[in-house]
Parts: sequence; C-alpha cells; structure tokens
Amino acid sequence: MDSNYTAAGKFYATAKNQFPAGDKMIVAQGKLLDLMLYIKNLKKMDATAEAKLTEPLNWLANLRDSKIKIKDLRFDNAISVCNLAISRLYKKQGNPIREVCFNNNAQDFYADSTRVQHMIDLLNKPDKTAFEQTMLRYYPITLNNLYYHRAITLVYQQKLPEAIAQLKKMKPEDFVLAGNPFTGRLVDCHDCDHAAPQKQKYTPLSFLQTLNTLNTEIKQGKNVYSNAYAIANAYYNITYYGNARLFYESDAVATGPTGRYYYEGEQRMDDKLTSMQIAMKYYQLARKNATTDEQRARCTFMLSKCALNEIYNDPNFKGADKFADIKASQPVTDAYYKYFAQLKEKYNNTAYYKEALKECGYFRLYADKK
Repeated sequence: MDSNYTAAGKFYATAKNQFPAGDKMIVAQGKLLDLMLYIKNLKKMDATAEAKLTEPLNWLANLRDSKIKIKDLRFDNAISVCNLAISRLYKKQGNPIREVCFNNNAQDFYADSTRVQHMIDLLNKPDKTAFEQTMLRYYPITLNNLYYHRAITLVYQQKLPEAIAQLKKMKPEDFVLAGNPFTGRLVDCHDCDHAAPQKQKYTPLSFLQTLNTLNTEIKQGKNVYSNAYAIANAYYNITYYGNARLFYESDAVATGPTGRYYYEGEQRMDDKLTSMQIAMKYYQLARKNATTDEQRARCTFMLSKCALNEIYNDPNFKGADKFADIKASQPVTDAYYKYFAQLKEKYNNTAYYKEALKECGYFRLYADKK
C-alpha cells in the first residue's frame, strides 16, 4: 500500500515457502500478486517485459473466460489494474495500438483512420507474435466492428462507394434496420416507423447500396425530386432524430451523459450524428425539382424540422421555453421561422399545410400569431 514494492516482493517470496500443499487458491493468489507487483514495478514495456507477461496475462484471460476455474479466487479488479497500468506505459511510449488493446477508452483513437487501419492490419496479421495474440485477447473490438466503424464514418462524409466497400469486408453478421430509413414523417415517431409494415427491409449494406443508386440517378438527372427526397429522409433518419439510430450503433459507440451517442474517444462524432446539414441539402434539392405545391410544402416543412433540430443541437439551448413566446412582431431570424413563413405564404392552400397546422404546435403558434 506504501508502494514499497521491493519489500513486498521479499515477503511474497517468503510466503510462497509456507503455502499449504495442494491449495490451488493460495497458489493462484500468489501468482496474481506476483503479476500485479511486476507490472507495478515496470517503467517501460519492451520485448523483455512482453515476453515475461505473455504467460501470466494469458492465464488471467483464461480465468476471465472461465477456461480456468479456481474457487474463491477474486481477480476482476486485478484485470482492470493490470490493463490500465500497461496501457498507460504504452501511451507514455507513444504506442496507441498497444495502448488501446489494454484500454479501449484511449482518447481519439477511432477518430484517426490511419490508426484504425493499423489495428485492422494487426487483427489480420497471419504471423502474430505470442504477445500480440495474448494482447488481442484484451481488445474488445472485432474486425467487423472496425470495418463497420470505417463505413459509418465514410457515410457521414458522403463517400458511399467507399463505405459499401468496407461493409463488404465484413463477415455475414448483418442486421435489419427496425424502420424504413427512406420514410419521411411530419412528426417524428420511431415506434410508429418500426411498427409499420415494410415492403422491403433494409440491412446496412442494402440501405447504402440503395442510397448510392438514388444518388447516381440524381447525377444522371433521373427522378431528381423523388430520389432527393428519399435521400434527405435517409440522412435525417440516420441522425439522433431519425428512426435508424441502430444504423450507427455498434461496439465502437458509447452513450454519453446526455444520452446522445458518440464514438469512443471522439466526442465530436456527436456533431455528425446530430447534424441536419446533409438532410437539408437534399430537401432543398428536392424542393427545387418539385413539380407540385404539395411536394414543395412537404420539403419546406421538413426543412423547418431540420432547422429546429439544429437549434436543439446548440450547446447553449435553454429548453422548450425558447418557442413559447412566438410573437407577431418577432422578426424571421431563426431558420425554422423562415421555413414557417414560406410554408404559410406560398403553400397555405395545400393539404400538407393543413396537416402541418394540425400536427405541429410550433407551426400552429406561428401561423395563428401571424
């Protein structure tokens, strides 16, 4: 407890000579203490240390995985202590790959595509050293997780072919999205979308392939309105506000204290998962190519929803009271007011306008006071 490791080691050695014969738990306890003492004494992780640690770290992993069972031996805290100490040494030595293997909370690791690729290369390495094999037993992220992480990152960069290529590297462990990601709804209702009958169910791969096809057709000038509207819905639904949060959830994702999702060690990923900018880009494109006022009204209202969500994204957002004081004299400054104004002035004869009045209290307040 006083960090006098030299004296502690001498007492451990003396105690070993007095262990009761055949007592597996006491022998294992001694081995566990020896391991922790060795790690506490380490100043650097080098080839000698790695060779020394290979067997005891394998033994500890076998205890964790119940491949070895020793009655009454408590070892969970020892795993945490050893992993953290080793990870800190690797961090100090500037070795992020080995650092993250022993502590997956390593800051900013997954934000760096080069580091992620190095980890993929290590997992794919055919001739791993004995220590590398042992080390990777403590790394909780699989190849599939890393390929999926790369794919998701590329999707929010609008690099769909590259994202599809990453998903195709995965082993067949695909899953089905709970709702149709191409569905647009006046009022967000995830449960409604998830419960609705679906003519076609989408996996992440089929979703991205369809998204890429729609985008290709837009570039070719085909069905621009309907394709752009579907893409806008898709990019809306793969944000925090949409029906397809499952798309970006994986073992490389954690939940923050606000309940929002962010990539482990990369809190700014939160911006990508809440941003409405891509959805707005395609809603604007759809409105530009619409042929009826009903279509334009729909796009305009969806733009107002996106703009409102961007206000929620503002870290200085003070809560719903911001919207309770809409006055007739209030200038149209916030973007969602701008779209409310366009909806009222240009599309008040549409059926969609009446539906928006019925369903959206913020818009109804605005329209009544104007």
